[in-house]
Amino acid sequence: MTKRFWNLISLFGTFGAGAAISLLAFAIEAKLGWLMLANFALITILANTYKAYRFKPRPDNPEGIRPPRPFDPRHVWRFLNPADAIAYFKYVDAGSMPSIHSARSFNQAALLAAYWISWPATIALLALAALVAWSRVVKRRHDRADITAGAICGLLSAAASAALFL
Repeated sequence: MTKRFWNLISLFGTFGAGAAISLLAFAIEAKLGWLMLANFALITILANTYKAYRFKPRPDNPEGIRPPRPFDPRHVWRFLNPADAIAYFKYVDAGSMPSIHSARSFNQAALLAAYWISWPATIALLALAALVAWSRVVKRRHDRADITAGAICGLLSAAASAALFL
């Protein structure tokens, strides 16, 4: 498959796509919208926190170079300065484990599948999530362990949320 295809598929796991899908869920039902938005925030925060404290270099960074940590994250007000926020994002984004694209896509696919309870929808949603995860390997941003960890995080969060709130 072409590079353009994998770039397009990878977009479904981005922060913007995740936020948009979470917000669109409100059009289906407010309860689903809140659940997806809360899971989106939870996955993003937990995965980035893990990346901040446990560095694993990305496959496209074999030297393992990581930007210096710009400030202590306990000084949360520093995130209000755009330059500091961007520097911290680059510091965290240099890490590979877990794949946030994989976590977000599997989380949202599983939540929507649990809501609709339809085998065809479940298969289609999980297939799209698997393609998003695999696109990260093809693009050399993650390895199989990263996308597997992301998928597990996303699915566990979705299963717990669906059991409690759907």
